[in-house]
Amino acid sequence: MNFSKVKNVKMLLVLMAEYYGKEASMPLVEMYADDFEQAGCTLDQVTAAWKIYRRDPKNERFPLPSKLIAILNPVEDDRGIAERLVSTIITAVGRNGRDWGRYYEPDQFYEILKKDLGDLAFEVIRQRGGWYRFCTILDAPGTDMNNFRAQLRDEIQATLKAAKVGSIDSKPGLPASNKKVMDLVSKTADKLNLNKGVGNG
Repeated sequence: MNFSKVKNVKMLLVLMAEYYGKEASMPLVEMYADDFEQAGCTLDQVTAAWKIYRRDPKNERFPLPSKLIAILNPVEDDRGIAERLVSTIITAVGRNGRDWGRYYEPDQFYEILKKDLGDLAFEVIRQRGGWYRFCTILDAPGTDMNNFRAQLRDEIQATLKAAKVGSIDSKPGLPASNKKVMDLVSKTADKLNLNKGVGNG
């Protein structure tokens, strides 16, 4: 289907523009229609997305095609992923128990854990000392589940962010500007003999 040539689509776009007090020039209508066609949207999908968009009181302007396409294809943000994964991990603890890994060789268990919970959950559990330690902390008397869940969510988000930039296994260092300051402080301390005996106590 050649989306830009469908009369009903153009009529919808003109109607949308008028709704927001904007004049819909033919080049604008063609551009919008082309964006929807490239995204694989049908007339029914665009109409449904526009209904959702216009009923939200925050939306006071004529929407860009990307806004309507995003309504049709929502993307989960890192916090949403983390919150969902917290529930998945805690459910797995209840389902499998802390001794789950004891019935397998370590490499075999790691593969089972990755398959059941995914790579991100596996990495977070690995960083917390492994499955048994993770479960022990979770099951400890006095554990505040709200705090535990919040800390786990934050840790998942941080791990996800590190994974996106490829720095999960790297050791954090000082930013270059802070390193220069620390080097200067150290050199100044050496000149003033302030470092004498440091670490020998």
